[in-house]
Amino acid sequence: MNKLVISLILLLLIINVSLSQIQRIDGQIISGNATWRGTIIISGDVVIEQKSRLVIEPGTKVLFEENQDVTKSGTDKTRSEIIVRGTLVARGLPGRKITFSSNASSPRMGDWYSLQFLHLKGGTFLEYCVIEYA
Repeated sequence: MNKLVISLILLLLIINVSLSQIQRIDGQIISGNATWRGTIIISGDVVIEQKSRLVIEPGTKVLFEENQDVTKSGTDKTRSEIIVRGTLVARGLPGRKITFSSNASSPRMGDWYSLQFLHLKGGTFLEYCVIEYA
């Protein structure tokens, strides 16, 4: 019986860790510093304000809901985008690329709008990133 209880506890911990790796963002203004890891599902525009910084860790998947922008803001009011007015650091690794893509079951070009870089003064990096279906 003790082995069964321990096995169930371990299983619940594994499930909890797996679920905590998925984060849903219904639009966000980043002021200050933020870090993304795991799977990020976006359904509204994300704005990185001036003097703010978003770091995306290697292996992270940033998935955009198909043709959706709950904030109805940005350049395209019907598709989500990431608007960088501050700093974006997305440094993947050869075996752990960062992916920006569609969350659709059958992705198509134009499912999400864009990564927009405005007023850059340095410090923004995109390395070992895959950008698709924008």
